[in-house]
Amino acid sequence: MEKTEVHEFAADVYGPAVFEEVFARYYESVLRALFLLTGDPFEAEELAQEAFVRIYERRDRLSSSGNVAGYVYRTAVNVRRSRLRRFRMAVGRLGAPPPSDDGDRFDAIDDRDVLRRLLAELSRGEREALVLVEWIGMSDREAGDVLGTSPGAVRTRISRAKGHLRLALTEGADHDD
Repeated sequence: MEKTEVHEFAADVYGPAVFEEVFARYYESVLRALFLLTGDPFEAEELAQEAFVRIYERRDRLSSSGNVAGYVYRTAVNVRRSRLRRFRMAVGRLGAPPPSDDGDRFDAIDDRDVLRRLLAELSRGEREALVLVEWIGMSDREAGDVLGTSPGAVRTRISRAKGHLRLALTEGADHDD
């Protein structure tokens, strides 16, 4: 959405037709971002649906956000964070150790599996920053708004993530020989 479209959108934020426009504009990219964050297409779909339900229920907040894309992605990331917190609390009540977020340790059968595994090995903050900036195309400032941090912190997270990925890819290439 262009800046002028944001203002037009904000003027009619309460209508379902406007929500449909936001849904059509952002759903696929939110779904891709959530897939890259979770590594699970089914979980990504559930999270995207939950995020858009929240956006619809709270659509009056879009006009005050001033950044529709930021609000949409922030909601999606927060839905995922909430689910992780609830899961960890439930696991803690059971007394079982939480499952590792290391990803699949089997040999990857294609590039998508390698990418999913490598992303799973990053910290949550590194993974979120990398996905929002490198795959979704947000600026450091926009990603910082979504993640609730500064643009400098986003750049740091991305730099660390790229360093980890570079190291993992280098080590993986050494093991292939």
